[in-house]
Amino acid sequence: MAGNRKKEIDPTRLRELAGLGLTNKECAGVLGMSEETFYLRLREHPELTEFMEQGRSEANSQVSNALFQLCLKGNLGAIVWWEKTRRKIRDTVEIDLTKLSDEEIDRRFNQMIREVAKTGVPA
Repeated sequence: MAGNRKKEIDPTRLRELAGLGLTNKECAGVLGMSEETFYLRLREHPELTEFMEQGRSEANSQVSNALFQLCLKGNLGAIVWWEKTRRKIRDTVEIDLTKLSDEEIDRRFNQMIREVAKTGVPA
């Protein structure tokens, strides 16, 4: 019976799919198998994980290069994203309000509003 045939994973195809940015679940679907079967095949053939990692590394390299090229061309959005991720900058400001008086909370809040109004970026 065809339905009982064991589905195998072509390493080259897996590398290609991983290189397109597909998740493991998406790879399984494209390969025509359940996620459970996909993980079973990975356990049976650990070398398949290397193929996935190669594909993902190549994709990450290409995307990083494309982002870098946009930065060099002066793309502000790319530059901001590059700087934020490289420097681990977050868009949130955390303040422990339990240790501040109401007056200090008001002062800091008003200061942040002034900074955002001036620059678009909180101090």
